Amino acid sequence: MIVERSLFPPLSAGVRRGIEELLPVIEKTFPLKWRFSAALPKNISRLSALLTKERSELNGSYMSDPVLFNAYLRYFLPWNVWRLSRLLPALRPEVTSGTAEIVDLGSGPLTLPVAVWIALPELRRAPLRFHCVDRNGAALEAGVKLFHALSAESGEKTAWQVKTYRAALGERLKLPPAAMVCAVNVCNELFQKLPQAGTAALAVNAKKFAHSLSSLASDSGRILVVEPGAPRPAQFLSLLRGEFIGQGLSVEAPCPSSRACAMMGGRRGQKWCHFNIEADGAPPLLHKLSAAAALPKEKVTLSFLLVSKKTASRRSTPGILDVRVISDAFPLPGGMTGRYGCCEKGLALLSGDSLVEKYRQGSFLQLEMPTKTVRDAKSGALVIAAD
Repeated sequence: MIVERSLFPPLSAGVRRGIEELLPVIEKTFPLKWRFSAALPKNISRLSALLTKERSELNGSYMSDPVLFNAYLRYFLPWNVWRLSRLLPALRPEVTSGTAEIVDLGSGPLTLPVAVWIALPELRRAPLRFHCVDRNGAALEAGVKLFHALSAESGEKTAWQVKTYRAALGERLKLPPAAMVCAVNVCNELFQKLPQAGTAALAVNAKKFAHSLSSLASDSGRILVVEPGAPRPAQFLSLLRGEFIGQGLSVEAPCPSSRACAMMGGRRGQKWCHFNIEADGAPPLLHKLSAAAALPKEKVTLSFLLVSKKTASRRSTPGILDVRVISDAFPLPGGMTGRYGCCEKGLALLSGDSLVEKYRQGSFLQLEMPTKTVRDAKSGALVIAAD
């Protein structure tokens, strides 16, 4: 897998077209009667509340409820595919000879394979074998149906193989060592019932999950975990990161170093590692449905972690700091502009004039080490001149 210097590159015309074509394929593959279609915005709003504010009221899997599942297929799946499509092009898998095994935990209706198909069309003829695991068999069946419909619609033959496994998260499975182990939007199952205060129980679950993910990867395999960019998931990812580092795995993205996480979150006012992506490039039909459900989106957030079992030493240049831009731009006193970033010195505050506004979230910068250590009074971040 090749990690580009900057994350979230602009979508190509082909990827944009692929995401726009996804919605009609869903409608064609899973047609709704008019009376159910009319209630779709209300059902989307209801499912959104259950997945966020009212998670304790989720009895069993919402994937088993036809009404909620159709809301998921038409709203949450396309938004998740769009979000992954903004990230995956910067994390391109290296295609080698032989079949590449990919394990997808909590696959649901095959969101990850669908996103890879759309976002990385150059891999459609690569010999990939997806092992899709989810506790809900109906969701997996629907995902296989959707994937075949999507590939048929494109008119392309593919060398991909898709195998499904009905199993709960953490359940032991006999799977081949994977070149890539993915867990997208599944970590909430590991902490949704834990107390919000303190990190002891959260850390225990992170340790177990880290070992579970690592055991599924080959000796040179990689692990990708993607979650919504909320404080609790980001805090869990930070703990997961610490466990991976303790196992000797290398952090490839988004972190510019393997030092202690500077944006762990968890405490009030403490910053957490996440990225905000402008949603204006998403399909108009998806925006229209979002507005009808009273869930308009201007930005989509995510937190993610990519690690490798292959040991990789980071090469640092004397006098140079590697910095990953984390935040949007904001005004500073004196007409300056700031952005928060992460570096080996911890949290950084990039300061500059209009030049800093040109950086995007996810940009990777190499800046001169400050000759004098100056800390921001509000955040404690190291102040770095970004010009």
